[in-house]
Amino acid sequence: MQIKLSSETERLVQEEIKRGHFQSVDELIVQGLQALRERDSAEPTHIGKNGSPADAVAHLRVLRNGISLKGLKIKDLVHEGHRF
Repeated sequence: MQIKLSSETERLVQEEIKRGHFQSVDELIVQGLQALRERDSAEPTHIGKNGSPADAVAHLRVLRNGISLKGLKIKDLVHEGHRF
């Protein structure tokens, strides 16, 4: 599989590997996808009528911010993959 990355995304990936956070691009993607799955399984599918406003705000913050991998966000990788 070939994946084209923007120059900014490629720079971020190379930075993470250079810093020693990941040994390869493959490892970065695998860990990113695992983190995404963990987040998705931990999130409630919806905030019911009994949920408090604070619960709703916390849920929105999680959805908006994404999961960070030391500067690289999962949603950046996902959006990059959706371009193809």
